[in-house]
Amino acid sequence: MRSARRVWGFVAALAWFGVALDVTLSATDNYSHAEIAAHAYGNNPTGAAGALPRVVDTLSYFTVWSNVVVALAFTLLALQVGRATAMSGDRPTGTPSRAWLACSCSTRSS
Repeated sequence: MRSARRVWGFVAALAWFGVALDVTLSATDNYSHAEIAAHAYGNNPTGAAGALPRVVDTLSYFTVWSNVVVALAFTLLALQVGRATAMSGDRPTGTPSRAWLACSCSTRSS
């Protein structure tokens, strides 16, 4: 189980690094510039004046948010927040799930 947590932690760290790098590159205006129509995303001033609009544009893309979801999911897996398994014998916090109740009842009766 520890090796799985390490893998999940690595994937989470990699995903968070990707999100942070994407937002940092956008805020610091390090993407290549192309001619963009005035009504499209990306028509922002260069330098610090356009940092916030560039970050807002970056965060408006589905791919960025899918990376955030992956990063959150793998972070929670690595930290094992709210997880309990029949193997670990841990009791989940809050209301027990049906699966946990089924596992705990079957192990008590044998």
